[in-house]
Amino acid sequence: MSDYAKTTDFTAKDALSTGDPLKLIKGSYFDTEFDAIVTAIASKEDSTNKSAAGGYAGLDGSALVNDAELATASTTVRGPVELATDAETNTGSDTARGITPANLAQMTNLLQATDTQRGALEIATDAEANTGSATDRAITPSNLAQMTNLLQATATQRGAVELATQAEVDDGSDTGRVITCETLAAYGGGFTNGSGPGVRGALAYNNSAVATASGSWVTVLFDSESFDTDSIHDTGSNTSRLTVPTGVTRIRLTAGAQFTANNTGIRGIRLRKNGGGGGIDTVRDTFLPVCVYSPHINTEFHGMNIDSGTITTVATNYFEVQTWQASLGSLDLLADQAWFEMEILA
Repeated sequence: MSDYAKTTDFTAKDALSTGDPLKLIKGSYFDTEFDAIVTAIASKEDSTNKSAAGGYAGLDGSALVNDAELATASTTVRGPVELATDAETNTGSDTARGITPANLAQMTNLLQATDTQRGALEIATDAEANTGSATDRAITPSNLAQMTNLLQATATQRGAVELATQAEVDDGSDTGRVITCETLAAYGGGFTNGSGPGVRGALAYNNSAVATASGSWVTVLFDSESFDTDSIHDTGSNTSRLTVPTGVTRIRLTAGAQFTANNTGIRGIRLRKNGGGGGIDTVRDTFLPVCVYSPHINTEFHGMNIDSGTITTVATNYFEVQTWQASLGSLDLLADQAWFEMEILA
């Protein structure tokens, strides 16, 4: 807006002499002055238009616009805002104040997240993720991936495991994989021919009668198997033997035989180790039974059993069953009644 500036100095004309042409006041002088006044007035603010639509805002004593003259800012209206304090920023409930970069920085640094409060978190390192003890750091997908790949479960440490295949379960030698319900149910070494869950060993028997001579110990051959979890018996070679498999240190042996009915002489059964004499272990013959003898019982079928108890052994040791009969003639071991079993204990 422009201010009015007087063009003609009318007071100075009063001091001029009568008749001086400059003492005259012309109409054009008035036109010039009034035009200047009109221009100045037209560009000045109108106090009656103050705060009206299309008008101007009033100022306070500090040359600032009065609060009443301005609309409050909102999510749909532009206007002035008040800056939030750090405390107001931290609470996070105020909807009428603006956050500054300084507010945001202090909130990130000071407002730490807990299990009951949202806030800033520090990312865990791989080492921190592996130990699993930090409670104030966040695990990233990268931490989790390396932890799953590198932190392998052992007998003393929790971690990731790989599932064993059926072949690995049946083999029984793997120590780094785990068994599922499915592979356990299908375990070839634990559920063969009714031998029961977890049982390892073999049971060999004769499918047909076997003639035995009188008056000498006869090594019994076994042509059939009820079960064999660890290739302990062979029906094609050395069929008399049950051989200790690799990794086995303790076993138990049981055997039985039944002869054809005969009322003459005695009957006997014994176990021997590695083709030697009677007994399980020549050092311990006095502790373990060498053999079992029993007399005939009239003309009834004559059956005998022998049990070794727990034997400490090593791989490749083999054991056999021998029988004795003193009927003074050949005597049959009945079909399916001569048998030999090894149970793996450890």
